Amino acid sequence: MREEILNTLVQAKEAYATITNEYGNILPENILNNARTSIDSDIPRFANNFLNVLNNATKENLYSENNNIDEAIELFSNPDLDVSIQNAINSKTYLATDGARTFNAKQILEQCVYGVKSGADGLILTQAAGRLGRDNR
Repeated sequence: MREEILNTLVQAKEAYATITNEYGNILPENILNNARTSIDSDIPRFANNFLNVLNNATKENLYSENNNIDEAIELFSNPDLDVSIQNAINSKTYLATDGARTFNAKQILEQCVYGVKSGADGLILTQAAGRLGRDNR
């Protein structure tokens, strides 16, 4: 999971750089603003949710929240995080509910990974839209 998030964070950062550097004068402002929101807050929020699950599942405050994608990349580059991830997955006491269903730590972590990936996918699609806009000028 750590490497999956790390790779996704790097892809998101690269996609955003391409969006702003190559397509900033092509894409509408609202699309550029959505991309900025994704890279500045949405993606880091899901990475922080992942870290909060690790902290809560292990009942230790090992990880503090990241303020931006660069901090998240730095943290998820550390292979020592794999131990905490496995400890959280093995935890039998950490559960969450939405009222109808109960989720274990692994399921919640997987949803956090999905959130990071969804944000990156949005940036990659925005990058493709910029490319199409440039090519059809």
